[in-house]
Amino acid sequence: MGKLNIVFGPMYSGKSTELLRIHNKYKIKKKILVINHKLDERYGDNSVYTHNKEKINSLSLLELKEYNTSFHQDFKEKIDVILIDEAQFFNDLYDFCKNIVDTTDKIVYIFGLSGDYKREKFGQVLDLIPLADNITHLKAICNNCNEDREAPFTLRITKKNDQFLVGGLGEYSAVCRECWLNKN
Repeated sequence: MGKLNIVFGPMYSGKSTELLRIHNKYKIKKKILVINHKLDERYGDNSVYTHNKEKINSLSLLELKEYNTSFHQDFKEKIDVILIDEAQFFNDLYDFCKNIVDTTDKIVYIFGLSGDYKREKFGQVLDLIPLADNITHLKAICNNCNEDREAPFTLRITKKNDQFLVGGLGEYSAVCRECWLNKN
């Protein structure tokens, strides 16, 4: 059987950095496929970038079901580890992950936001918790206060109200509970 690992947290908590670390851990002995959502074009196409501009090549997809139609069966069978970044954007995340880990021996890691800027559920990341073998909740350090508090929340700085707004330093900040409540 496969394994499902969830790595989630707010913006700037190190999710993509953790993806690179895990990729480097497995790359010596395993065949790895890195998938990113096509909406994430902040630093370039077909790549996962950290905010520090570290990069790894990836496959950019709108839906994970494209994995089933984009590759020949022989290629899919050779893949040992699937790393999915920006998991909150995939509307077929739950079905894809459940199918892969329940029917193959692949190791799947998903990396995504723990919630949106309103502290509400974002996509299907949280739906996967009951299926997960391992869950890692990363946190940043509050970008707002001077208390060096852990920051489990994402604060939107801009006035845009769309839940799907891919952005960086100009749009979001990682904050502690007190700062999130004070700003909202």
